[in-house]
Formats: sequence, C-alpha cells, structure tokens
Amino acid sequence: MGGQVTSGEPVMTGGAYDQNAPDARAFGARAPYLPLDSRPDVISLSTPPLERDVVLAGPVWARLHVSSTAPDTDFTVKLIDVHPPNADYPHGSAMNLTDGIVRCRFRHSPERPEPLVPGEVHEVEVRAPDTANRFAAGHRIRLDGGAAGLVT
Repeated sequence: MGGQVTSGEPVMTGGAYDQNAPDARAFGARAPYLPLDSRPDVISLSTPPLERDVVLAGPVWARLHVSSTAPDTDFTVKLIDVHPPNADYPHGSAMNLTDGIVRCRFRHSPERPEPLVPGEVHEVEVRAPDTANRFAAGHRIRLDGGAAGLVT
C-alpha cells in the first residue's frame, strides 16, 4: 500500500534511545513523562522474556485494520528491544530499533489522497526502515502503536 511517510528531526529521530525514560526533549512529550508502554494513547504488545536469542533482519511493517472518527488519521509503529534490569539500567530499558508512520489519506497512493470514511474499517500498512538486531535471551520483543486523528 502507498502513503508511507518517514520524517526526520525533530519529529522522529533515528537510532536507539530508551523508551522507558522520555523527557521534555522528546517531541510532543508532556509531564509526567510516562514510559511509552504506559501511555493511554499507545497500544503495546510484548513477548514473554525470550528463552533463546532471536535474530531479526530486514523490512519491518505492520498491517492494521483501523477505523477513525476523523477524515484522516496518522498511525505509528515502533519495534523495540526490551532489556531486562541490569547494573546500568536498574529498571531495564526499552531500545527503539525502528519506527514508521502513515497518514491514512495516502494509504492507497501518495498522488491521490483519499479521506477515511469515519467509522468504516480500513486496511493500512505502516512501514518502518529496515533493521537488524539480535534480541538476546531474557529480552522481550515489543511493538508499540499509536494514532492521532486529523481534522484536515
């Protein structure tokens, strides 16, 4: 599906950073700066602690079936390596590996925007840049997703 948007600084930054400890430097973050998986506007799916190392390399995407009350909505996904507590991070850490965003009006084509029909279920695909990571035994694989309705 079309309509993939990937943005740079200051909205989305590349590279690993701890999703458990956002602060005022994170775009759009507001006090009390909850960990990403504790925010009410984020859906977070996580594996149990891995029994063995798992290697992931290549493209990352999520196919979503969504509805919205708005004529346009942005959907985001993040792939995260959740590290268990250790000496450096006593509460563990959640390392962002890659993330992506799609604006729904471009879900079929970037050249022909198409508004959502509010309340109707639509299929959208959110693509993130390729990545490669070894999730070590004891870590968790987590996928976070969020949405923001647009009134445009």
